[in-house]
Amino acid sequence: GAPVVATPVLALLYDDLATAIAVMIAPTVLTDVMLLARYLPQYRESVRLVPFVLVGLVGIIFGTQLLVSIDEVILRIGLGVVITVFVLMSWFNRLPVLSKPTARIAGPFIGLTAGALQGSVGASGPLVTMYLFSLGMSRAVFLFAINAIFLILDTTQVVTLQLVGLYTLGVILLAALA
Repeated sequence: GAPVVATPVLALLYDDLATAIAVMIAPTVLTDVMLLARYLPQYRESVRLVPFVLVGLVGIIFGTQLLVSIDEVILRIGLGVVITVFVLMSWFNRLPVLSKPTARIAGPFIGLTAGALQGSVGASGPLVTMYLFSLGMSRAVFLFAINAIFLILDTTQVVTLQLVGLYTLGVILLAALA
């Protein structure tokens, strides 16, 4: 989606990954709401993702702490690795497929990692997408699930970024323009 492309571009423009994440995440929440409403009837088939989302929230908090405490060069490298791996796996049609029992076991670990990636580098999309693809959902269920997950994770990230003081007036204005 847009944040996976726009976040690195804004990070280069502003030379500040934290600002780029804060600018992109707020408008993303609005998009999440609009898309989620369209696929709301599919919610029942997505209940199995609750553990994934709950530990993803913990990951967001952990990742945001990394964002404000680790050298940004390390985070930028992490962002580049996440995007490169996803692009290569997609390009070569090598997205992983998990059996239902494996997905059930791995889901919380993948959710934690996705949350940490979202909080620290603003790019959980590739991992969440790969995980949901591996579950073999119908298109409508997939679209509901991915938008519900991103709405919850993105909203949590906005709150967490506010709590660590990354939403200044200037960042809020940039987010409004995005």
